[in-house]
Amino acid sequence: MGKKKSAIRRLDKKMVKIVVILAAAGMLFSVVAIGLAGGFMTPPAARGNLAGTIEDLEFQIRQYENSLESSPDNAALWTQLGNSYYQLALVYSEMDDAEKTAENFANAIEPYGKALEIEPDDVNVRVDRAVSAFYSDSYDLAEEQFEKAIETDPTHVQARYNYGIFQYFGRNNATAAIEQWNEVLELNPSDQQQLVANARGFIAQAEAEMNQLIGDPSQFEENSTEDEADAQTDDEETTEDDETEEN
Repeated sequence: MGKKKSAIRRLDKKMVKIVVILAAAGMLFSVVAIGLAGGFMTPPAARGNLAGTIEDLEFQIRQYENSLESSPDNAALWTQLGNSYYQLALVYSEMDDAEKTAENFANAIEPYGKALEIEPDDVNVRVDRAVSAFYSDSYDLAEEQFEKAIETDPTHVQARYNYGIFQYFGRNNATAAIEQWNEVLELNPSDQQQLVANARGFIAQAEAEMNQLIGDPSQFEENSTEDEADAQTDDEETTEDDETEEN
């Protein structure tokens, strides 16, 4: 899980807010919010009693799984199962449980994939699968799904926006991220102006970062050193986990 930890640390250093769209359910969730607010923002489904919310979502998951035993070709059921895991991941993110968050994003990948086997042109589901893959450290799968989503529908604003998030925070590719966010500005959907505003803000942040690196190349070296240190820490943690399992 090295990349996942590294990505989260970069978010901490950036002190930014990431907004991720759950496209299939038409809901806007704040997955990570860092800065003045501090910690994780509470998604709508997680307000109130978090333990109760987890129980409700786990109950939903069992219900969908039972229904799918008799209706395995029902794409809507597979999508709802994926959405339930996705929302459960958001609740665990509110609890600052990184392991459970990643685990449930990972759990969402398979049901979304089953839904796509039945309805391969459902871009909303493909975007949600890409986001789930990103936050569960399956970067190659995430990139593949984003690319397929945009190939199917180049005007899908959530796909463009979230692909920019992935490029910037997952691949550390500010240029590619800006390209996607500029597409969001070009599309400029009247019903998603907050998303447009977020994209504009990220563009400004990414451009400022790039200008800073141009003016002071040593910043790049410092960031590279930090990334190497993060990678070494992740390797050490992995080694410790392996040794614990052996014992």
